[in-house]
Amino acid sequence: MEAFCRANLEDGKSLAYKGYRCQPRTLYSFYMFTGSIPITGKVSNEWVVELGFVPIDRDYGPKFAKFIVEKGLGSVTESPPVPNKAFHPDHANVIWIWAPDKKAIDGWWETRMVAHKKLQKGYIENDKTRVAEGV
Repeated sequence: MEAFCRANLEDGKSLAYKGYRCQPRTLYSFYMFTGSIPITGKVSNEWVVELGFVPIDRDYGPKFAKFIVEKGLGSVTESPPVPNKAFHPDHANVIWIWAPDKKAIDGWWETRMVAHKKLQKGYIENDKTRVAEGV
């Protein structure tokens, strides 16, 4: 959600569609995102590790949809799951359509940015990690 807000709501940014620019800090009526969900029992990521890739959290689609709804950031409609027989037969693909609530997103983003700025002030470099103090 933070990446979405940075791309669409930060000052000086505006969306473009086929060369047409819309007003800065505005959103389209709908957004689509997709995800993969397991359709069988335990799913193995062994092949992913063998190829040198880092296993991913395959629940990103459902988690993002749930986040949007729980935070009141708009309405979300979900397609039925369709098995991904060509590439991952133990998973199904799902599409979500999101109708964003601009006012709610602006409020969430503003709150998030205030908290982020406070965290930035408290960070201490520590070799590989950044540790926030007192937050």
